[in-house]
Amino acid sequence: MTHRDDLAFEFGSFGMRLRSALALWAFVAALVLVASTSVVQAAAVVKSVDVLRYTAPDGETYFALPLLAPANAKETSSSRDVVILVDTSASQTGSHRVQALAVLEDVLASMGRSDRVRLFAVDVQTTALTSEWSPADSDTIRRGVALLRRRAPLGATRLVPALDAAARTLAGKRPGSVLYIGDGMSSAELINTEDFKQVLARFRNRHVSIHSYGVGPRLDLQVLGVMAQQTGGTVLVDRGGKTDENGLGRRIATAIHAPVTYPSKVVVPEGITLLPSQPLPLRSDRQTIYIGRGQLEAGTTISGWLASADGAADVQWKVGRLSAEAGNAFLAMLFRGAESTDGFTVALAGRTMLKTARHEFDSHLDGLLRQGEQALKVRSFNEAERIGLLVRGFDPDNVRAAALLGASEKVQARTAG
Repeated sequence: MTHRDDLAFEFGSFGMRLRSALALWAFVAALVLVASTSVVQAAAVVKSVDVLRYTAPDGETYFALPLLAPANAKETSSSRDVVILVDTSASQTGSHRVQALAVLEDVLASMGRSDRVRLFAVDVQTTALTSEWSPADSDTIRRGVALLRRRAPLGATRLVPALDAAARTLAGKRPGSVLYIGDGMSSAELINTEDFKQVLARFRNRHVSIHSYGVGPRLDLQVLGVMAQQTGGTVLVDRGGKTDENGLGRRIATAIHAPVTYPSKVVVPEGITLLPSQPLPLRSDRQTIYIGRGQLEAGTTISGWLASADGAADVQWKVGRLSAEAGNAFLAMLFRGAESTDGFTVALAGRTMLKTARHEFDSHLDGLLRQGEQALKVRSFNEAERIGLLVRGFDPDNVRAAALLGASEKVQARTAG
């Protein structure tokens, strides 16, 4: 494995353990965009899309494109069937368990009268805590929650079988959604990319969105982000605050009922590549972010077909401001890492996920550079140079990498003299 692959492996710590390794581990990194996403319907421009881009030393340009659904694309459903999957593995103890249960109670209290709920505990096995669809405020659901409270958090999690159980449960004609409360880790059965892709396609094809509340000592944000990005769901993460103060239950319930648009086609001008290549679900309350390669210019139009792929486009997004700020080199690695899965591992479901991803990227670079600086102190010049070149290969303008390489060369020269 090359040094470049080593770094890609480390950057993959968004956490998802897929057997299709390189695509996943190279995935991590992220982007920051000033996104006042906009929509052009018919011929009238309503808003514009602000795009983040980066031009690599070889002249190739990479970008991040945030899209929002038209606000009137679809009416909100008045009633919904919701499968709630609660992680009961050994990681869900102490304050994490308290928070997870508090969020569950808050969500149930925020559901509508015509909504119906099924409750499951998820660890090595997926266990139904209720045997039938019931209103959120019913005795059946209260008994299910009581069973959940008495359940000891043990073992590890098999996430894909849990999603499969949710898909089978949502076999009726009523609109459906899934809420997952947990850390996204699947330690009992590592997630296989193709299996994950297939189960999420089942939800997307049936227009069932998966929403997550991430809670636990370690979160697999890539898993949570991919589930949301592929199905039109959302991700909220435990920040250590009190549930009622943040209105988390109400926010999650609102997201579950919010409209989701499932485009049949998204088209960009010739010479531009978007990942994923298949159209992603769109929401009006959070951005759906594609990554791309090619010369995307101000004024470029991206067209979307919301129903039939025939005839004129239903919606258009027009590129407004192009931001090429320093530090955007991660866009190139993000695109290259996602190519082998056709963008399936792109988990950028909203700006919060972007900020978290960028923090992960910066943290990994910082960790590597610290190792290089320490190597220099102990006169391990070859290691310091290796790390400096490695970081510079991904971020050519990284000042600390340049300083590390310069210091290594000077010290080696003095030593040789």
